[in-house]
Amino acid sequence: MDQRPTLRARERQRRHLLIADTALRLFAERGYEDTTVQDIAAAVGMAPRTFFLHFPGKDDVLFDLDVRRCADLAARLAERPPDSGALDVAERVVHGWITERGAETEQLLARIIGASPPLAARARLQAFRYQELLAAALPALLARATAAASAVLGAA
Repeated sequence: MDQRPTLRARERQRRHLLIADTALRLFAERGYEDTTVQDIAAAVGMAPRTFFLHFPGKDDVLFDLDVRRCADLAARLAERPPDSGALDVAERVVHGWITERGAETEQLLARIIGASPPLAARARLQAFRYQELLAAALPALLARATAAASAVLGAA
């Protein structure tokens, strides 16, 4: 059975990305505080109500990807092979994110977020969520390391 997204889903995703890219460009040009949802919607060629079908608020444009990334990291950690460490998996996943979006875009996001205390606070909360995911994966990693060390010590 074909699992490709429908035309409607692809079009929605295209609009979603267009809104996010346009918002990021406007934030870089005008500043986050000086850019309104109306500005973003006008630049994309849609009504502000349509913007809110894609994002609950202006700040969510910047953090939308983090929500998906957190779910992606959790899934990758859960399905990792027994012989791979959580930190190795996390490193590969994060490298993939940066490659996917581009280092320049990631740096631009960091600059925009860093210039706004409320956005920086939300970014710290998101960083904490990533840390929680890694911390949850560590007991299994430690159990494997302890078992390996016991096997080596027991064989000696």
